[in-house]
Amino acid sequence: MLALIAPMTPAHAETRYRQINQAAITAVAADSATATDPISNTLDGNPDTIWHTKWQNGKDPLPHWIVFKLGDEAVNLGKVEITPRSSSNGSGRMHDYELYTADTKTCNNAAFSSAKPVAAGSYGVSNTSIRKITFAATKATCVKVKVNSSWGGDGSDEEVSSMAEFNAFTVDGSDPSPDPTPSEPPSPEVPKDAISLSDCTVTVRARR
Repeated sequence: MLALIAPMTPAHAETRYRQINQAAITAVAADSATATDPISNTLDGNPDTIWHTKWQNGKDPLPHWIVFKLGDEAVNLGKVEITPRSSSNGSGRMHDYELYTADTKTCNNAAFSSAKPVAAGSYGVSNTSIRKITFAATKATCVKVKVNSSWGGDGSDEEVSSMAEFNAFTVDGSDPSPDPTPSEPPSPEVPKDAISLSDCTVTVRARR
């Protein structure tokens, strides 16, 4: 009986994400907010409550931004998820956006003054799904979401911005709770007394 021994190619490892508990995150600042729709609503676990920029008696101009503190220690950040507003046909949901990170003890808008975006993109008028934004893993204590343009409930351009929920994710089980490292697949066992034949490219080992 012949047994063909071939090199084993390891499977490509899929990026794993671990959600940071919303209770550990703080919404620290925004360029605009209303008393009834404050920035803290983005971290209450309720998609029916929202952060909304000023819309009565005048509107604050775009771009709009909101800053979150992930904790006191930097984490290996690789993804954020933003749940758009679902009421009023999603008025104020983001169209063009930029995402920034910073590793600093003081989370405020000034912390990002020289930062370059780790992600940027846009969402279509009919896209009301959760925005899942991934990027190269980066050490961060702070995240800034900058909304450069928004959609109105009727699909037109809008000046206001809104957000229902914000969530952040670490990469590959890094802080705060690492996952165990997957074990390597077992190597095939070959009897010690097997005969070895070689033609320089393929090795065949047979049982006696």
